[in-house]
Amino acid sequence: MANLLLVDDDDGIRELLKVSLEKAGHRVRDYRDGMAAKNALETEQPHVIVSDCLLPRLSGFDLCAHVRSNAATANLPVILMSAMYKDSKVQKEALTKYGANLFITKPFNLAEFISRLDELLKKAGVIEAGRASQKITGFAGELPDGNLAMAIFKVVDEKRTGTLRLIQGERVKEIMFIDGQPEYVKSSVERERLGQFLAAKGKISQQQIRDALQIMGSLKSKFGETLIQMKLISSHELYDFLREQVIWGIRDLFSWTDGKYQFIDGPLSISTRTPYDFDMVGQVFSAIREKSSLSFLQRKYRPALGLPIGRLPRIRSLTTHLPGDAQRIIELIDGHRSLNDVLGQQSKQPELVFHTIHILVQLQAVEFKTAVRDAQQDGRSAELNKILAGLKDKDYFQVLGVAPGTDLSRIKKAYFKLAKQYHPDTVESQDGVIREQMQTLFSKISEAYETLSDDEKRGQYEQNLRMGITGDPNEAAQKVLQAELEFQKGEVFLKKRSYEQARDCFRRAVELNPGEAEHYVYLGWTKFLMEDGGRTKAIAEAQSLIQEGLSRRRNVAMAYYFLGQIAKATGDEERLVRELKKALEIDPECEDAERELRLINMRRSKDKKSKSGLFGRPR
Repeated sequence: MANLLLVDDDDGIRELLKVSLEKAGHRVRDYRDGMAAKNALETEQPHVIVSDCLLPRLSGFDLCAHVRSNAATANLPVILMSAMYKDSKVQKEALTKYGANLFITKPFNLAEFISRLDELLKKAGVIEAGRASQKITGFAGELPDGNLAMAIFKVVDEKRTGTLRLIQGERVKEIMFIDGQPEYVKSSVERERLGQFLAAKGKISQQQIRDALQIMGSLKSKFGETLIQMKLISSHELYDFLREQVIWGIRDLFSWTDGKYQFIDGPLSISTRTPYDFDMVGQVFSAIREKSSLSFLQRKYRPALGLPIGRLPRIRSLTTHLPGDAQRIIELIDGHRSLNDVLGQQSKQPELVFHTIHILVQLQAVEFKTAVRDAQQDGRSAELNKILAGLKDKDYFQVLGVAPGTDLSRIKKAYFKLAKQYHPDTVESQDGVIREQMQTLFSKISEAYETLSDDEKRGQYEQNLRMGITGDPNEAAQKVLQAELEFQKGEVFLKKRSYEQARDCFRRAVELNPGEAEHYVYLGWTKFLMEDGGRTKAIAEAQSLIQEGLSRRRNVAMAYYFLGQIAKATGDEERLVRELKKALEIDPECEDAERELRLINMRRSKDKKSKSGLFGRPR
């Protein structure tokens, strides 16, 4: 349909969006930073650019501005998207100042996004008015909050056909479903593929894998079929191994601690089906039993032991998928019995009780009935509120309790120590307020760790700290952008000699980004031009603000030019010349300084000739 250039530095979001757009029939080239995308435009000819706003090396705003300034790409449609810039003013400037065709806030509905993309492509004449991208339906989420178990149950229960794609960094895994049943699993990790899976089982060697791959390429056959042709395995063995690989691939997902998932509905290009005789939800149940120890579950549900357990509607469709012993536990759940009561009835199987209750809670099939908050819970909640309030003004190093400059190993150690204390799964309460507080607190801890454990993000964050900006790097970046917009508006007002409006803009720029030298310099110059508070006071304040800017960065040519102009106003021509020369040393193309200095030299030369003609002797 259309050639798309996709730019997003979040690998998971970029990959999921790429898959969705390709499923819709488009060809997609993707990049993780703005500069790489800009360079790609020299050789590629996309029909549309879809870019995030906050990108490494070159922002989405600047990428869009570059597209508009280049004659070859000036009419190229651009869609900007962001999870941070929800302010209508910034969104309007993205369209009017930078020239974006659309601005879409994340998260967005995929079907609506495809629809708006279609409209844009129709206007650009890329696709015909009567045509549209293939309809995309599905759902997406994050791990662990997205609840993988719930996602799989949704696919099975609704008998959906499509692909469940999971991404964790560079690791990608896909499970293909037909009518709610898994057909096969694909993985980007070499050791998880069929050849290595069989090698780990001792069925084939590494040399036989290489031979099979070579034959497979020449015959254009599948890997398993090639192994049968080589008489390394039988067709029955292949079925058994594929079944085992699918089960292992599904169970392995429950060891993932983070990542993203997306299910996309759609037919699969499978020539022959291989129905595996296992229950998907049953395998999920078994996987969670393997990953969750009895001691962990006892700690997790200790505060809920005396609470009645009630059924939720989903339990009806779930029951048939669980093993018989788990169904016996479900029969005991009647809305009156507590977890202690169920354990008493199944005293010989406490592990089965806890695992069954745990999977039912994850699948939102049961709930613990609300209990009255006690004094201990109120105390814990007050303690968490105090901790959260204390974190408000702390930087990421302080959040983790480490000093700036601490190496990665110690940052990891500090993070894991805090995770043991404040991870939501360790909270010994079913109280909703406390759980929400724990989630907020752990989110702040994770945010700090994710930034400080990534070299690029940490470098940017430390630069922000030096500029006096603390908090979320995305929020800091938004402030920097807003400060730049205020500064640019100030320049416009300054040229119009609307000094009061210019002063207000430059003042807001200083407040938003106190680390930028030019903001102080232009604020000082504007105050001088206004003679705010009288000439003497205006000169002193202007010089102070300009020097404040130079203390942050010495190589601001206009700062020296302004200082020169202030010196000129006070009759100090020698200082005027010195400041102009400094400006030209920093920026030889500073036209204002070059013109001023040229006029001074011309006048001095003329004065010298005049004096020589009237009073001097010819030599």
